[in-house]
Amino acid sequence: RVLACEPVPELAAALQGRSAQVTVLQGAVGGADSTAFFDYDLTKNKTGSMMGLEVVGGLLNEASTLKRVSVQVMSLQTLFLRTGVERVGLLKVDIEGAELDLILKSPQELLQRCDQLTIEFHDFWYPELSERTEQAKARLRSLGFHMIRFTPNNKDVLFINSRSLPLS
Repeated sequence: RVLACEPVPELAAALQGRSAQVTVLQGAVGGADSTAFFDYDLTKNKTGSMMGLEVVGGLLNEASTLKRVSVQVMSLQTLFLRTGVERVGLLKVDIEGAELDLILKSPQELLQRCDQLTIEFHDFWYPELSERTEQAKARLRSLGFHMIRFTPNNKDVLFINSRSLPLS
């Protein structure tokens, strides 16, 4: 079973109903339940972010194609409760900067219900996120996750829960 959260209305609609095994929720995942503005540009490789134009304006600076939508942001806890998720085999986290709040604010028990997390951190684009990125990685390691970096930066990082998937 695949559960996908997509903040861009056009992309969420395009994904709906493509497979009986895929459930698509139009919204975002973050560190707390809230609403946020999501700025995006479908002409730029589907680039978007909740970090605000003052941070990502260089990527989204074409006013004629830029869109802004208000999205519901769910905490990991709300997402699990809303969908009935008990255990996650693989949690793919590419949430444009919101991954830091998700990791740093989610209860330990929820994170440990994930066997693996694959995360794209964004400190390679935004150096001001470096300190919190290191805190997030340290938190996951302290919870028993083994970390494997697949790129020289933090663009592709896999965390394996050593309690549920012991490594030799």
